[in-house]
Amino acid sequence: MTNTDLERAVEEFAAKPMANAKGMRQLLSESNREAFLQAAIPLLRSDLNQPGKQYLLTLLLMNDLILVPLADPAIFSFDEAVRIAGQLVKIQPMLDHKMRSLFDTTQNQAAQNAGTGDFGVRLLEIMASLPSDARISSVLFQLLDHSNLKIRSKAALLAGRRKQNSKWVEQRLSDSDLRVRANAVESLWGVDSPGAREVLFAAVTNSNNRVVGNALFGLYRLGEAASIPLIVDLLSHAQTNFRLSGVWVMGETGDPRFLPLLTSMLSDPDPQIRSAVFRSIAKLKQAKDKYSPSPNLRVYVAPSAPEPGERSAIAVALWVRGIGGVQPVSDVRPNQFVLFEDAQPVTSYEVHENSRNEALSIAFVLPRPRDSDLPSYVPWQQAFETALGHKRKCDSWLSVKYVSDGAATPTASRDALPPDSRFHTDPEDILATLEVPGNWRPVSPLKAMSTVLPQLRQCVGTRRQLVLLYHPELPETDWEPWRELAGLALSCRVNVHVIALERQPELVQLAAKTSGTFTRLATPGGFEAALEGLCAILAAGYSIRYRSTTEDALATLRVRVYQPGSYGEVTLNARDYVLADTEVA
Repeated sequence: MTNTDLERAVEEFAAKPMANAKGMRQLLSESNREAFLQAAIPLLRSDLNQPGKQYLLTLLLMNDLILVPLADPAIFSFDEAVRIAGQLVKIQPMLDHKMRSLFDTTQNQAAQNAGTGDFGVRLLEIMASLPSDARISSVLFQLLDHSNLKIRSKAALLAGRRKQNSKWVEQRLSDSDLRVRANAVESLWGVDSPGAREVLFAAVTNSNNRVVGNALFGLYRLGEAASIPLIVDLLSHAQTNFRLSGVWVMGETGDPRFLPLLTSMLSDPDPQIRSAVFRSIAKLKQAKDKYSPSPNLRVYVAPSAPEPGERSAIAVALWVRGIGGVQPVSDVRPNQFVLFEDAQPVTSYEVHENSRNEALSIAFVLPRPRDSDLPSYVPWQQAFETALGHKRKCDSWLSVKYVSDGAATPTASRDALPPDSRFHTDPEDILATLEVPGNWRPVSPLKAMSTVLPQLRQCVGTRRQLVLLYHPELPETDWEPWRELAGLALSCRVNVHVIALERQPELVQLAAKTSGTFTRLATPGGFEAALEGLCAILAAGYSIRYRSTTEDALATLRVRVYQPGSYGEVTLNARDYVLADTEVA
C-alpha cells in the first residue's frame, strides 16, 4: 500500500462511496496496521467534513487505531486532536466507553501508555474539550479513583470545570491528595455564583499552599476586593511554599498594583523566592504594557463621610465619552479600582455601587457676581453647562442665584421662588432658567437655600440633593442661622454639598450633619472641575471605604480604574478637598 492509494480513495469517495469504502477496507486488511495509520494521519489534519475522511475516521475508530495517537503530541497538535475527537463523537455517541477503556492499564501496552503519565493527562484534556452534550462527564468522575495521581488530579480539575458545582468541589476539599484538592478549587475559576464564592473563601484556610493560592486567584478573577489583602498576607507567611504561592498569584493576576510589593522582595534571601519574584514582575510588566490612559475615560473622586471604625471613604464615578455624549460606566468590579496613598498601594478596601435606578432631584444655589471684571469672577454658566452633561434623563434640576454685595435690599416678594421656578428634566429648559429676565435673586446664599429646601421636600420618591457653590462677594457676619439650616435640611431629607474657597466650620458642619460633602478649593479656577465631578458622582457613582496606609491626614490619594486595554486616573489632594467631618487644617 502506498500513501497515494489511500489518498486517492479518500479524494474520490464522494463520487463512488461503495467502491472506495471497499478499497479502504481492503488496504487496511492487506497492509500493516501501523503503515495504514501512518498513511492516514496526514489526511486528518484538515477539512474533516469531507465524506472520504469521515469514513476513514470511522474505519480507524472501529479498528481501535485512532484514540491512542490522539494523545500523542508528536502526532497531532492539541487543536487537531480536539477537532478529530469532535468528529469521532458524531460517529460514535458512545465514544466515552472507548476512551474509558484506555485508562484500564491491564489491557495492553498501548492502553498502559495512555493510562499513565502525560498520555493520560492529554487524553483527559481532549475529552474535556468536547461539546457539553458529549457523554464525557461520567468518565471523568470515574477516573477520580484512578491509581495514577496525575490522572486523578487532572480528572478532578476537568470534572469540576464541566460540572461547575460548588458542592461537589466542597466535597473534594477533604481529599487526601492535595493535587486533587487544588485542581478541584481551580475548576471553580470563572464560576460566578454565591456557592462558588463561599467555597473559594473556605478554601483560603486550607493547609495546602496550592489550594490557598488557587482559591485566592479564583476570588480575584471574580472581582473580590477582599482577596487582595489576603494575597498580600501570603508574602509574609512563615512557610516558604505559601510565600511562593503569594508571588505566583500576584503574577497571574496581571495587576500592576502588586509591582511595588514584589519589587521590595527582590532582595529576599531565599533564591526560590527571588526567582519567583522575577517571573511575576516580568508578567506584571507585560500586562501593564497592554494598558494605556484613555482620553475618553473620566474618573471623578470626592471625599465622603466614613462609617464608624473606618479610616477613610471616597465617592468615585466613571464616565466614558462617546458619540452621544458622556455616559456612566456601570458594573465595574471592585478589583478594577486601584488606590494609592503617596505611591503606597491601598490593599484593604470595599466597593459598593450606588443605585442607578432611583431618580435624583438636585437644587443648585449659584453665585452671580455683578462685575465680571473682578479677579474672583468665575464663569458659572460655563461650569454649570459642563456639569449638565452628567444629568441623566430621569433626574430633575433646579438652579437659583444669589448676590451678596450689599446692593440689594431684601423684600417680601423675594422671600419665595417665583411661580415659574420649578424642577426640569430637559437640559434646554434647565439652561433657559439661568438667564430669565427678572430672575429671582435672593440677597444671600442662606436665603436661597432656605427657600429651595421646601421645593426639594415636594420631590417624592427621589434622592434629594442641594449643591451650594459658596463664593459671596461679602463675608458672612452672622453664622447662627446657618447652624439652624441643618435641621431644615434634615426634615426635608436633603443632603447638602458645599464647594467653597474657605473652610468655614459652619459650612463643614452643615454638610456633615446632612451626610453631604464639603469641598475646599485652592483657587476659583477649580470650581468648574469640582462641580462637574460632584454631579457625575451624584448621578452614578461608587462608594469606596478603605483602610489608610498612612497616618498623614494630608496624604495624596490616587485612584485608577482599569477597563479592557485602558484606564482612567485622578488624584485627590487632601489639601484642597476637605472631608466634611474631619479637622484637616
